[in-house]
Amino acid sequence: MAQENEFEYFDSINKFANENQSIKRKQTAVAWIEDNIQSDMTFMEIIGLIRQAKAMEKEQIMNAFLEGKINHNKDWAIEYYNKTYNK
Repeated sequence: MAQENEFEYFDSINKFANENQSIKRKQTAVAWIEDNIQSDMTFMEIIGLIRQAKAMEKEQIMNAFLEGKINHNKDWAIEYYNKTYNK
């Protein structure tokens, strides 16, 4: 890995994941980690995968909540997620 600081590294992981998410099949965050983890990864690379998977899981939970509501409002989904999972 080039001389990137931690924030640049995580930003590059998030950018890559967001750009490539549309071409991959829909999958859970756990399945995504399983598909992307490699035995030769550094600790920081694994932490990056875990953080990306957590962000994916949060988005999936909020989207599922919105799909169950008649009046789709992302603020409600964020509130639901925070009340349910950020205790």
